[in-house]
Amino acid sequence: MKIVKNIFAFLLLVSLVVSCDPTEDRIYSFDEITAPSVTDAIVNITTDNTGTVTVIPSAEGATMYKVTFGDTESETPTEFGIQDAITHVYGEGSYTIGIVAVGLTGLSSTEFTKAIDVIFTPPANLSVTAENDMAVSKQVNVTGSADNATAIDYYFGEVVDEEPLTGEPGTAVSYIYENAGDYEITVVARNASSVTLDTSFTFTVTEIKGPQVAAPTPPGRVDTDVISIFSDAYTDVENTNFNPNWGQSTIVTTVEIDGNNTIQYSNLNYQGTQLEGSVDASGMEYLHIDIWTEDATEANIYPISPGPLEKAYSLPITSGTWVSYDIALTEFSDVVNMSEVFQFKFTGTTGSTVYIDNLYFYREGASTEPTLPLDFESATVNYVWTDFDGGATTLMDNPDATGVNTSSKVMQMIKNTGQSWGGSFITLEAPIDFSTNKTFKMKVWANKVGAKALLKVENASNGGIAFEKEATTTVANQWEELTFDYSTIDTGNEYQKVVIIFDLGTVGDGSADFTYYFDDIVLTN
Repeated sequence: MKIVKNIFAFLLLVSLVVSCDPTEDRIYSFDEITAPSVTDAIVNITTDNTGTVTVIPSAEGATMYKVTFGDTESETPTEFGIQDAITHVYGEGSYTIGIVAVGLTGLSSTEFTKAIDVIFTPPANLSVTAENDMAVSKQVNVTGSADNATAIDYYFGEVVDEEPLTGEPGTAVSYIYENAGDYEITVVARNASSVTLDTSFTFTVTEIKGPQVAAPTPPGRVDTDVISIFSDAYTDVENTNFNPNWGQSTIVTTVEIDGNNTIQYSNLNYQGTQLEGSVDASGMEYLHIDIWTEDATEANIYPISPGPLEKAYSLPITSGTWVSYDIALTEFSDVVNMSEVFQFKFTGTTGSTVYIDNLYFYREGASTEPTLPLDFESATVNYVWTDFDGGATTLMDNPDATGVNTSSKVMQMIKNTGQSWGGSFITLEAPIDFSTNKTFKMKVWANKVGAKALLKVENASNGGIAFEKEATTTVANQWEELTFDYSTIDTGNEYQKVVIIFDLGTVGDGSADFTYYFDDIVLTN
C-alpha cells in the first residue's frame, strides 16, 4: 500500500507541473489567428447571351465573402456566405471582380481581383419578307428573323427621325403609309450584343382603291316584300356565314363606308356565302346586289339550292362607281330551286378587289305608301322611317297593350348618342290636307313624367318649310294620348313629311330613359 500511495503522489505532482506550462496560454490566444486569404476564383460566363456570370472563390479560413462586380460606380460590396451561389448579370464589356474573404474573427483578406470579358454572340443570317396587305390599302406587312436575335426593329422610311416599330423575330409587323409609292425600309436585328445586323431595301407600297360613298340606299319595303341577306336598310336573315371555308383565297372584310356596312372581297378568286338554313324566295321577283370595283373586269353571282344546283349571272362592270343590279329570278329558276336557296357564290377577276352591298330578294307592287292616320297595323303599307342624328325607329309589337292603346303594332324610338335633335321622319304618299282638320293626336309611352314629344311637319323637298308643336307626358310607364295644336299653320304650304323628336335639346344615350313608343298619329278637328 505504501508503494501505491507514493505513485499517486508522483502523478499528482506531474499534473500540476504540466498545467502550469506557459505554452498552454498561447494555444487559446486570438493574437495567434491570421486573416483568411483568397488564392483564386473560378469564373463561368454563360454562352446564351444573357450575361450571367458565376463566381466560385477559393480561400482558406473564410466564413463569408464581400464581392464587388465592377459594373457600378461607387459600388457597395455584396455579402455572400461560403455556401451561397455568387452570380451576377452583366452587359457586354470588360469588368474587374473584387473578392474579400472574411474569417470567423472578422479579419478580412486583401482584396483579390479577377478581370473578365463578357462578350455576346451577335445576330446572324438576317432574312426579311415584305408584302402589301391584301385587304388594307397602303399597309405593308414585314417579317424579319435572325439567328441569336431577341428583337427586330423596323424603319419604314416615311418620316424623318423615325422611331422604329419593334417586334419579335419571326412575327410580322404592320405599317400603314399615308401615300402609295416607293420607300426604303430598314430592318435591324439585335440582342444584348453591341453588334447589330441590318438590311435596307426599296419597297413599292400599293393602294387598294375603294368607294368613297356608300352604296345607294334601297327603297322602303314592308317585311313581306323583301328577304335581305346583307343590307343596312332591311332586317337580314340571321346567322349567315359570309366567309365559309370553301378553300378560297379571297379575303373577306366588313368595312364601313360613309356610315354604311359593306363587304370587301380582296384577292378575289371566288367567295361563298352560307345561310344558316334556307330561304324561300319563290314568292319574290328579283335578286338585287350593288357592287363597286376598280380593277375587276368581270363578276358573276350564283344563287344555290341543295344538290347543289347553281346558275351564274354575269354582272356587267362599270369601274370606279357603284352599280345596282336587279336580276329577274327567272334567270335562275330553270336550274335553281328558288324555294330552297341556302348558298350564294361570287366569282370575278382573279386577284381583284370588289365591294358588295344590299344583297336581297324582293318583289314589286305589294306595298303602298303611308297616309294619315298612321296606325302601323297594315301588312302592305310601307312604314319606313328615316333616322337622323341618333334617332332609331323600329316597327314592333306593342310592349304594353293596355289602357288607351291595345293595338298590335307600334313604333319604338331609341334616342342614341348623336345630336340633341336626333329623331326620325316618314314621308307620306301625298301632302297633308290642313284645310279642315288642324289638331294632331298621338299616343305616347315613356318611362318618365315630363318626356317631351315634338311632332313636326315638313315640305317634301324643302326642310325649311315646316311647322312644329311640342307636348309633354304626364304619366310614366303607360300609354297616354298627347295633343298638338296646329291651328296657326300656314295652309298655303305643302307638308308631306312627319317628323318625331323626343326630348329635344337633350342628347340621348340609348338607355331605357331614352326609349319611347308612339302610335296612332291622327289629324282631327
